[in-house]
Amino acid sequence: MDPDEDQVEWVIQKLGDDTLVFSTDYPHSDSHFPEATNIFLKLPLSETSKRRILWDNCARLYNLAE
Repeated sequence: MDPDEDQVEWVIQKLGDDTLVFSTDYPHSDSHFPEATNIFLKLPLSETSKRRILWDNCARLYNLAE
């Protein structure tokens, strides 16, 4: 998901947060890089959802050890 996805709360309510991963959309011209992570962290999501989207789901997707 992009850092400013305002529909993410609805998506999480309907589908959960266990398949979402974070993207800065860099180097596209409409990217929020280098502030993408800070923008994402301001979204009204639980700390658990933020951790899953920023790390846990990505680690599982790429089969990284925790």
